[in-house]
Amino acid sequence: MDGRYSISVGALDVRNCSKQIICFSNRSPSPARTASLDARCGSPASYSGSLHSGNASPSQSSLSSLATGVSSSCGCPSISGIQGTPRASRCLSPLLIPPPRASISDGGPAPPASPLGSLQPDLYQRRDGPVFLSARRTGKSLGRLHLRLKYDFDRSDLHVHLIEAHDLAGSDQGGFNDPYVKLTLSPEVDARKRQTPIHRNDPNPFFDQHFKFPVSYEELQDKTLVLQVFDYDRFSRNDIVGSVRVAMDSLELPSTSSSIEVWGEIEREKKPPEEIQEVLLSLSYLPSAERLTVVILKARNLFPSQEKETLDPFVKVSLLCGDKRVKKKKKTAVRKATTSPVWNEAMSFNVPASSLATSAIEVCVLDSSSELIGGNAIVGSCIVGPATVSTGSGSESSSNQSREHWHHMTQSPRKAIAMWHTLH
Repeated sequence: MDGRYSISVGALDVRNCSKQIICFSNRSPSPARTASLDARCGSPASYSGSLHSGNASPSQSSLSSLATGVSSSCGCPSISGIQGTPRASRCLSPLLIPPPRASISDGGPAPPASPLGSLQPDLYQRRDGPVFLSARRTGKSLGRLHLRLKYDFDRSDLHVHLIEAHDLAGSDQGGFNDPYVKLTLSPEVDARKRQTPIHRNDPNPFFDQHFKFPVSYEELQDKTLVLQVFDYDRFSRNDIVGSVRVAMDSLELPSTSSSIEVWGEIEREKKPPEEIQEVLLSLSYLPSAERLTVVILKARNLFPSQEKETLDPFVKVSLLCGDKRVKKKKKTAVRKATTSPVWNEAMSFNVPASSLATSAIEVCVLDSSSELIGGNAIVGSCIVGPATVSTGSGSESSSNQSREHWHHMTQSPRKAIAMWHTLH
């Protein structure tokens, strides 16, 4: 009878222990193997003792011992016997012995659900969808660029697909009239020029241009993809308005057959001092005569047209009242072949004290040597004062500076206040 019940226990154990076959054989294990198993899992009597504990029937005893053996070998919670105190059952295979684990009562981590360890979901997450790059800005957004990046591991090439620009700011907001994009890897990998065609008067240009950079994958991790957005100017230097910078080590480039989609917000470019056109002028107001005196002192870093190395600049000053231009324009003399002219010329305008809060002056630098039909080419211009007339360009910082200059003049009557102003 005991042998028959032992066979039934082995059969049930095969069905309930997750395909881990545990059965009793008529062959006896070798003495060395028996001693090894006994040392790991207890004495042989501990298993047979659980079969006949208490007064339960033979079938109940078999099921009880089966539950205890399964829980011990499969890592499940132990099920106590029907009567009596349960003992540790004997492990039937060394392969089922779990590794040492920290106890929960000792403050250690909870044991994994499987002796082989738990899965790490982070390794199996798919990173779908585009990457969004934001820009630090205080004013209105300049727009966004849309592109795709792919790396060819066979040929060691970075492929850039510049798709489009979206919602580009207009020139009246310090943005673009005729935008185009120039692409570089910093540090540079070659001397080739990569840029898109010019899209005239288009706030949403569709480029659909493909570019390729020869660079190894190891060197690519130390480089930054720079997309500079320019505003084309036929008669002056093309002005870089903003850029998108993509740090290549921040992206996980997939295999050769797939690509990464990127949306980058255009960040306004900060120019070095030698690349900023500026004019120096002083303002003074005499309340008794209601006279505004403007002195054009000098200019620096003036940009000639692309076909020329120098220019013949002069300045035209106009009076603005509210949202209207007054027909009072005065000019300085022309300075020949220079990009940093000096004038030191004064001009006066009659402005009532009651109109100071709504008045301003427009300073425009022109090139008399240009071949523009119908007039002189505009090098740059700015507005000084609180008037609301727009010149079609400018930024929030330069606008604040012009208002500050005007405010200092009104607070210091009969005193000349000088300040540099950026030409746009």
